[in-house]
Amino acid sequence: MKTKLLTALTMTAALAITFILSGCATAPMASQAAHAEALAFTPPFGMANIYIMRDGLRAPQFLALTTIDGQRTGDLPSDETYVMKSVPPGVHTVGCMNPNNGLLWTPITFTAQAGQNYFFVTNCSAWAHRFPIKQISFEEARKTLKNCERVQGL
Repeated sequence: MKTKLLTALTMTAALAITFILSGCATAPMASQAAHAEALAFTPPFGMANIYIMRDGLRAPQFLALTTIDGQRTGDLPSDETYVMKSVPPGVHTVGCMNPNNGLLWTPITFTAQAGQNYFFVTNCSAWAHRFPIKQISFEEARKTLKNCERVQGL
């Protein structure tokens, strides 16, 4: 009896681990050259750069869909990933949403100036399946980006 119970528990644990490991979201990564270019923090002439990072250690099974001005910009598959996009000066809105429920959480509107960089971070709440987003400083972003991989934008 104990052997059957132990076998059943072992099989259940193995199955649970398989589901957890296979449930991680994926997205294509950018080249090392594109990553290095983004970390130079030098926007193209007359443009501004927007960086959206995913940081924290929660809910890798959920893909975070990033948006700039209502257009999908890139998918952040896991923590320590980011997307960067150059935009013209003016008013822009950034946001992040969960593809499973389509909820766009607290988009942020700001005015971009040419030659500047703007940094935002999102972090999934595993229980609520949402991706709140907030603007962070250059110093905070530099620390975070040091450990991140750049995702290929859309």
